[in-house]
Parts: sequence; C-alpha cells; structure tokens
Amino acid sequence: MKDLLGDLEVGLDSLATVEDSVKKRIVVAARDNWANYFSRIFPVSGESGSDVQLLGVSHRGLKLLKVTQGPSFHLDQLKTLCSYSFAEVLGVECQGSSTLELSLKSEQLVLHTARARAIKAIVDQFLSELRKDSGYVIALRSYITDDHSLLSFHRGDLIKLLPVADLEPGWQFGSAGGRSGLFPADMVQPAAAPYLPSPEQRNGWRRKSQPQLGEPGPTQWDRASEVRKTGEAE
Repeated sequence: MKDLLGDLEVGLDSLATVEDSVKKRIVVAARDNWANYFSRIFPVSGESGSDVQLLGVSHRGLKLLKVTQGPSFHLDQLKTLCSYSFAEVLGVECQGSSTLELSLKSEQLVLHTARARAIKAIVDQFLSELRKDSGYVIALRSYITDDHSLLSFHRGDLIKLLPVADLEPGWQFGSAGGRSGLFPADMVQPAAAPYLPSPEQRNGWRRKSQPQLGEPGPTQWDRASEVRKTGEAE
C-alpha cells in the first residue's frame, strides 16, 4: 500500500483532492491486501482438534482464522489457517441452530457457532450474486469417459463454459484441465468465477521480500465495524 500511494503521489494531506479513479484503485488495493478489514468475522469452533476460532466472510471468499499474539505494538492479530474462494463452495446448510456445514470442492467443513443462520444468509447472498452469468460451473460428481468428444472431470472441478452451436438439451460444452468437450448438464451447478487478483495485489506479491505487518486482530476489526455499521440478516 505504501508503494502504491508513493507511485500515485498520494499523501494524507492530499486525499481530499484525489480523483475518483485513483481513490477507487486505493480502495481496491486495500480490500485485496487487508481482506480482514472488509470481512464479517464470526466466532466459530471446528471439530475436535481444530484450531479455528473465527470465520471471515468477504468478497474474496471464506477464511478460517485463529487469534495469535502479535508484535509488541499489536494486542493480537489474525492468522489465516485456511482460505476458500467462492468458486470452491458447492453449498452451505444449517444443521440445527448452531451447526454450519459447508460443502467444498475437496471436503465437507463442519463449524459450530450460534451465528450459523446469519453466516448461511451472507454466504448464500454472495453465491447468488457471484454465480449470475459467471460463465463457470462446478462438478457435483465425477464424470470419467474414454470418449474424446466428451469432457472428463472430477467432483469439485471448475469448468469454464464455452459457446457452441446446436447444443442438444441436457448437455453443456466447456473446458477444464486443458481439455474441452461436451458433458451432462445434470452433473454440474453454476459456480462463481475464480478470483483474479488486482494489478495492485500482484505488484504487492512481487514485493513480498519487504517486511509486512500482520492482519488486524478482532479488536481492530471491531472498531472498524462500528464505523461501517453494516446490516446483517439473522
């Protein structure tokens, strides 16, 4: 972020006069690099032996988080244990009022939380919006064939739909794993497109050799959320 602001010749004393297009680049870069600031964070626990303490839900997807001791000038910070893009999410269900079950590309994730219904509502909303006209589907079951005109895939594979003339009912045409072909439409469901990082984030990855501060912890996030005051479906 510091490098981006320097490249754009933007300082704290000049933010008020910055063009809207530049402000948008700054916000997008902040959103990509400090995802926890733009997440709804919920207390959760995993199955026996799991270290997960929090679930973060944002435009980027889902993060399993743990509170860790930060440097002396931070009370705490959040460590990402695992993250999933919405392209990897097949579905989400509540089992009772305090258990959330996420069907993911390669696993079933069970989380226990009193906010299960609220989390499901937010995840469903993201999925509904991101799946609209995304041009992608995700495999619900594996489909393996020796027919070279057909596309083989495994459960959880993301398939990019491709245009084709005279497509028969019940079939779709797409590509995955460097191959393309026809496949049964009932083997897949609409999926979010894979997440593509912004140019600013890609530049940030190239600067990984520079020291980086940890993501903000719950205390810092709570202060930010008090300002945003976003509504939440219960």
